[in-house]
Amino acid sequence: IKKKSHLILSQVLILAIPDLLWIIDFLYIFFTGNTLFNLATYFFEERPLIAKLVSVQHLYVIPLALYSLYIFKVNKIDKKKALQFAALQLIIFFVLGMMFTTSETNINCVYELCFDISITNLIVANFPYGFAWFLVMYSMMLISYFILVNIKLFKLK
Repeated sequence: IKKKSHLILSQVLILAIPDLLWIIDFLYIFFTGNTLFNLATYFFEERPLIAKLVSVQHLYVIPLALYSLYIFKVNKIDKKKALQFAALQLIIFFVLGMMFTTSETNINCVYELCFDISITNLIVANFPYGFAWFLVMYSMMLISYFILVNIKLFKLK
């Protein structure tokens, strides 16, 4: 809406890896009936249709955001702003998740690990959970950042 690439990039930084893993797990469950990461299993449980429709956003948000970045391009100032804004959003998401959700719903995995990936299991086993959550999320954000800011397709000419 505002055509500000740093806002779009900040969302991609936060969501790219988790959504990619969710999509892989979703497709694996869809085609095999089994799960790889235990990320998308809730989608196939008995839930209201509206909840499933909201979850489907995992399939299209990142491709749409990447297309938007291609259209709007990213400059050096936007890269820095995006990284700072994404880091701030992670803090806000964690705090809001703890304040307004229960451990049963575990939105954004704020109470306990909600997927099964070896490296994250190792981190959670060796650090207090809140610290481990930030370590995992910031690591995914930084990996996404270093990949995306080096793709010529998204850079200003």
